[in-house]
Amino acid sequence: DAIARRLRFKWEDGIALDALRIEPGPGAGVGATVARLVAAARHAAALPQAFAVRQRFDGATATIDELRDAVSGGADSIELDLSRVVPAAVSARVHALASTVTGAGRELALNSLPVADWDVVLPRLFELDMPIAAGLDPYSAWASAGASGDPGSGVAAMSRLVPFVGREGNSRLLRASGAVWFDAGATVAWSLALMVAAGLEYVRALRACGAAPAAAARQVELELALGADLFEGLAAVRASRLVWSRGLEVLGIDPVVPPRLVVTAGGRILSRRDPWTNALRETGVAFAAAVGGADVIRLPALDARTGESPASQRLARNTPLILREEAGLGRVADPAGGAWYLDAATGLLAERVWVVLGELDDAGGLGAALASGFVEQRIEAQRAARADAVRRRQRPITGVSEYPERAVPTRGATRHPTPVPSRFRLHADAEPFERLQDAADSWADANRGRRSVLLVRLGSGEESAARVAFARGIVEVGGLDVVVTPEATSPARAVELAASSGAVAAIMCGADARYAVEAVPVASALKSAGLRLLLVAGRPGADADALTAAGVDDFVFAGADIAAVLERLLKVAGVLP
Repeated sequence: DAIARRLRFKWEDGIALDALRIEPGPGAGVGATVARLVAAARHAAALPQAFAVRQRFDGATATIDELRDAVSGGADSIELDLSRVVPAAVSARVHALASTVTGAGRELALNSLPVADWDVVLPRLFELDMPIAAGLDPYSAWASAGASGDPGSGVAAMSRLVPFVGREGNSRLLRASGAVWFDAGATVAWSLALMVAAGLEYVRALRACGAAPAAAARQVELELALGADLFEGLAAVRASRLVWSRGLEVLGIDPVVPPRLVVTAGGRILSRRDPWTNALRETGVAFAAAVGGADVIRLPALDARTGESPASQRLARNTPLILREEAGLGRVADPAGGAWYLDAATGLLAERVWVVLGELDDAGGLGAALASGFVEQRIEAQRAARADAVRRRQRPITGVSEYPERAVPTRGATRHPTPVPSRFRLHADAEPFERLQDAADSWADANRGRRSVLLVRLGSGEESAARVAFARGIVEVGGLDVVVTPEATSPARAVELAASSGAVAAIMCGADARYAVEAVPVASALKSAGLRLLLVAGRPGADADALTAAGVDDFVFAGADIAAVLERLLKVAGVLP
C-alpha cells in the first residue's frame, strides 16, 4: 500500500532500531507487507545458481598459480585489490592476471582502480570475453586514501565511463560499498545508508552525463559488510534491496531493475588473536547472506589481519561453497519471508536507513556530508558506543574477550598496513583486549612466567562457584594466572595464601549475604598485609561503603568496564606502565 511504499512503518516506541530487539506491537500486521515488498525487490528472473562466490587477492602479490587454484577450487569471481600496486604498474598488472580468468567462465572484479587508470584499463578489459565488475567506488576510495581533498572529485570524473554504460552483458562499472564505513565503526543502518546513498549518487552522475536511467542503475553493484549477528545480518540483506528499490523510485527509475548485492564480512569483526574463531563469525555472515538473498558472497581470509595463508584463503572460499552446494542454501527464494520477527526487523531497519538517507540529503548530499565532517562525527559516536559495549563485554568476542586461548600463536602486526592514515581507518572490535593480551604475553615471555591474581572464596564452594568462575574468566582474558583459595577462607588464611602465591591483586568471590558478614575482615587483613589492589566480584550493594572503608578498591560485575579493570590489574602487576 502507499504507506508501506513510503517506508513509513510504525511500531511501539522504545524499540532499538540497530539492536533489532523487537517486541510484538501495533505494527505486527505490517510484517506481511514487508515480506511482499522484499520479495518484489528480489530478482526479476530465476538465477542460474543461488549465489556466486567471490575471492579477493592482493593485486601486488597474487600469482597466476593462486588465481588458477581459486578458479579450479570453485570461485565464480576473482577480485584483484589494487590498493598496494604501484600506480605506474596497475594496467600491466591487471592484464597480466586477467589472462588467468579469461576463458574460464569466471568474472573478473577489481577493487581500488585509480581514476587515472580508468581510460587505460577499462577499454582493454571490456574487450575480454568475460564479465567484468570494475568496482569503481570514488567515495570509498576517497575515505581509504586518507579522506583528504574533495570527496566528490571521483564522481565528477564519471563522464569518462559513459561509453561503457550501454554495452551488453553482465559487466558492471561501479560499486557502492558500505565496508569502509562499517569498518570505521558505523552501525549496520548507517553503513547500509551510506552504501545506498553512494550508489544513488553514482546513478545520478551517470544520468547527468547522458546515460539512460535503467542502464545507469544496472552499472551499480552494492557491497554490504555484515557483523557476526545472524538476525541483524539477515535483516540488513533484505532491507538493502527494499531501500535500493525505493531509492530508484525516487530517481524516477523502474525499481524492477535488480541490484547486484555483494555481501562480505566486515573487517572489524576479525580478531588477530586466535584467528580460528573468525571462521565462526564468517560462517554466520555467509549464512545470513545466503538466506537473505545475496547475489555474491565474498569472505576475507580468517587471518586477514596478520597475513593470509593459503589454507585460510581456501577456507574463505569453501565456506560459502559448502553452504551453497551441500547445505542447499539459496535454493528457496527469501526463506525468511513470513517470519514475523525477521519481517519486522527488515522493516524497522529499512525505516531507519531511510531516515539516515534523509539526514544525508539535508546535509547537502553524501559528498557535502563527508566534506563537512557530518558523517565522520556520526560514525565516531557510533564507534565509541560500540567500543564501550565491547569493553563491557556486552558485545562479547569469542577467543578474545571471552574464552581466550593462550596456546594459539599470534602475529603482532598486520602484513598490509593501511598506506595512508585515514580518519575512516579500520577499528577492529577486539583491539582493546588484544592490546592488553599482547602486553601480558610480552611480559610473560621476558620474565618466563605470568603474574597471578588471588580469588578469595567466601563461603562454601557451591555458593561462591558462580562468582569464582566469573572472576576467573575476567583475569584470564587479561593474560594473568589465577590462584583460587580453598572454601570458607579466613582472614589469616587469605593473607597467607596471598603471600605464598605471589599474587599482585585479589578478588573476593562469594554470595551477597556472605559479603555482609565476612568481606570486611578479610579485606582489612589483606590490605593491612600490603596487597596493592583488592576487588569484589559483584555489584556494590548496601555494604559498599563499609567494604570501601575496609580497603576494597573497586567492584567487578557484568556490565562493568572489564577492559578498564584489566588495565588496572596489569598496571599493578607491572605489565603496563
